[in-house]
Amino acid sequence: MRKFLDRLYKNQTLIYKYFLYLVSIFLIVFFLPKGGQFKYEFQKGKPWQYDNLYAPFDFSIKKTDTEIAKESSEIENRPKEYYNYNDSISDQVYRAFDANFTTVFPLDQFSNSQRTAFERVGKEILDELYKNGILKKTEGDAIKDELYLVKNNEARQVEQRELYHLQDIEKLIENTLDNKGLSSYKSQFQELFFGIVKPNVFIDKNLSHKALENELSKISYTRGSVDEGKLIIAKGEVVESENLKILNSLKDEYASELWAANNYYFILSGY
Repeated sequence: MRKFLDRLYKNQTLIYKYFLYLVSIFLIVFFLPKGGQFKYEFQKGKPWQYDNLYAPFDFSIKKTDTEIAKESSEIENRPKEYYNYNDSISDQVYRAFDANFTTVFPLDQFSNSQRTAFERVGKEILDELYKNGILKKTEGDAIKDELYLVKNNEARQVEQRELYHLQDIEKLIENTLDNKGLSSYKSQFQELFFGIVKPNVFIDKNLSHKALENELSKISYTRGSVDEGKLIIAKGEVVESENLKILNSLKDEYASELWAANNYYFILSGY
């Protein structure tokens, strides 16, 4: 213990120097500004009271919260809706058509040429229905005029009118038979298609939500930039909406960029 105190007494000057050194570092760091200083005061509609202000460095012009909220709202009000085309359902319908055809048009009641013609017309109707598919409408969902149809792992934009609804089938059958001069067989064709035609296009809410999130993520929080040395505002000039945005952007840049946290800790480590 005595030896320790002797060494402490002999080195007290050195210890005191180290103590002062550490205290100095602490005080310097403590009082070191943690943000850039923007020394100007300004207000919209008031004249600029200082000398001409030039951009001290390159910086981006930030959008206002109102502008960003408006862009977000516009995207949310016109979302991209994706619908999946289900091939397995359309394949089932074609198989059901083949199975029902002989029942509706039996060999003992229709000639081979008639049956061949009827089958060809029936397949044309199916091809038309399932070219883009039959849309399944979910209660409460408003279907957009334009949507994205995912078929064979490819999405393409189509108009809603290019797809069919179940209530459209009777009219399609009627028009097709009229054009073919087969209106007298309307009841047979309605019987043929009744119960076998099913919707095969369904909304993909998960993919639609991801598409919306992707569009929202693309919103830029800046619009344009100011180059170093460019005149921002002249002395006596009234602070209007446009240069107000530039001044606010410059002020934010001072606060966030010049003395960012990593710069601060870099200075701290240097001491």
